[in-house]
Amino acid sequence: MVTELHPYTLALIVAVVVSATVSVRAWQYRPAAGATPLAVLMVGVTEWLVFHALEVTATSPARKLLWADLQWLGAVTIPLAWLAFALEFTGRDDERTERLLRVLLLEPLLGMLLLVTNNAHELLWGEPRVETVTLPGMAPMTVATAHPHVGAIAHALFSYVLLLAGTVLLVQLLLQTRSLYRIQGFFALIGVGLPWVANVLALLEVTLLDLTPLAFTVTGVAFTVGLYRYRLLDLVPVAYDRVVSTLDDGVLVIDQAGRVVDTNAAADDLFETGGTTLIGQHVRDVVDESERLLPPYDGVDDRTEEVSFDVDGEPRYFSVQQSELVGGHGQVVGIIAVFHDITRQKEREQELQRANAELERTNDRLDEFASVVSHDLRNPLTVAQGWLEMARETGAPEDFEAIVESHERMEHIIDDLLTLAREGADPDAFEAVALPSVARDAWAVVDTGESTLAVETDLVVTADRQRLKQLFENLYRNAVEHNDGPVDVRVGTLSRPLSDGDGLAPSADRSTGEESSPSAPDQPGFYVEDDGRGIPESERKTVFESGYSGSASSTGIGLAIVAKVADAHDWTVTVTERCDRDDGTADPARPGARFEFRRR
Repeated sequence: MVTELHPYTLALIVAVVVSATVSVRAWQYRPAAGATPLAVLMVGVTEWLVFHALEVTATSPARKLLWADLQWLGAVTIPLAWLAFALEFTGRDDERTERLLRVLLLEPLLGMLLLVTNNAHELLWGEPRVETVTLPGMAPMTVATAHPHVGAIAHALFSYVLLLAGTVLLVQLLLQTRSLYRIQGFFALIGVGLPWVANVLALLEVTLLDLTPLAFTVTGVAFTVGLYRYRLLDLVPVAYDRVVSTLDDGVLVIDQAGRVVDTNAAADDLFETGGTTLIGQHVRDVVDESERLLPPYDGVDDRTEEVSFDVDGEPRYFSVQQSELVGGHGQVVGIIAVFHDITRQKEREQELQRANAELERTNDRLDEFASVVSHDLRNPLTVAQGWLEMARETGAPEDFEAIVESHERMEHIIDDLLTLAREGADPDAFEAVALPSVARDAWAVVDTGESTLAVETDLVVTADRQRLKQLFENLYRNAVEHNDGPVDVRVGTLSRPLSDGDGLAPSADRSTGEESSPSAPDQPGFYVEDDGRGIPESERKTVFESGYSGSASSTGIGLAIVAKVADAHDWTVTVTERCDRDDGTADPARPGARFEFRRR
């Protein structure tokens, strides 16, 4: 068969390639909304273009008429596919619209039946003929044509109604949704508008050449741009009434690929992005901890997650209610995530935790108090009663002296209990305090006998002076009472880092009640050490516990008071050996005890 190669034919070939490509790409995007009907629509366009190209290139009138008739198959497919695409693309596909589409499918089937039997009744068009058409600047070519009858006109009206309905749906989407969807809708409208105009011109016989299939070249280009540049099918449009724009809570609509496809005003304010739109961004670029908002959703209809991120530089907490977004065919197409600010609730929970922690500490102090009252006070009281019986019998002065000593011990125990029961320090009383002055004042009020004090520091610390004085007093008493004979006590500035064998007092975090970490070794601090018998390494972890004592004359509370005052000042306290040699070690005969204090 000899064919004519015409520039118009080349244009049709390009249109075929574009339309077929878009059809394949749309099919690959299934089950995205609108993918399947778009693929069917572009198959109809491709079929129309192929047979029109064959019509133009055929030299036999019979062949031209055959190819012209077969174009009707594509013509009756396109309008219904267009309406189905618009319904799915705008989120209006449901059982009701599916029933409507099945009913409307009768018209294309009837059109094909009329095509097969047209020679008998000529309801579609009259006697076909071949005419010559000349386009500006091109050689003449021949095409088949015929005068339309009632069937063709009725189909044209039916097609225009469907095209108009689909166009209205897209225009509504264009007006109701955000900028990205407007671009999508704009390209979709271009895709359908030009073929519509071309078909009207052909029906009114303004031109003998039906440019409708060539106009669908523009349709293919428009949809291709929408698919690749603006992700026409990748971002699933959602009717805006599904996103409540007046909610105070931020709302994000997230598709199956994890991209934000719609928001409300509260979300735009919450996720401030410097003027750029959230739509089209991946959720991981918008929300910290976004892995909790990403597919797959494992068939969970609704779930709630707690996330936290900074808003205007401040930490905020949100309860995120996630609900599956289901398409018209029951498939999950994404989620709607509602961000409810629970920062105030979290703050109240933290306040409650702090109050509970404080209550636990109070209960611990009460337990300590009860333990000492029931045990430590009972011992000197029993001793005093025994000496009192003895004094009644003998009247000896030394018996009365023993009673006085027992009462003095009870007085010391009571004083220590009252100190331990009080808060560690008053933050309002914090001031710059010269350490040498406090150290010497504390020494002056403690019965140290022949022991000596050397203050080798000029350190100034921020502290509650009265509570810091109590810290030194208890350290001095501990040094004197736990050693036989006088000791030399020294106060100085730290220059040695912590070692693995040092004992660290457990200091409670006042907000959570958990133990805090020790200070960094290079932070400045001070120490108090003596040259007594020292504290065994195995006991250095327990010396700060209430009730620990290595002496019968000690109340066992003093070092617990030291640990508490240190914690109130945000200091760590560790116990180790003194360092009196050039190599930083202690004399094994008199290792002494060394208490080191550092800022956390």
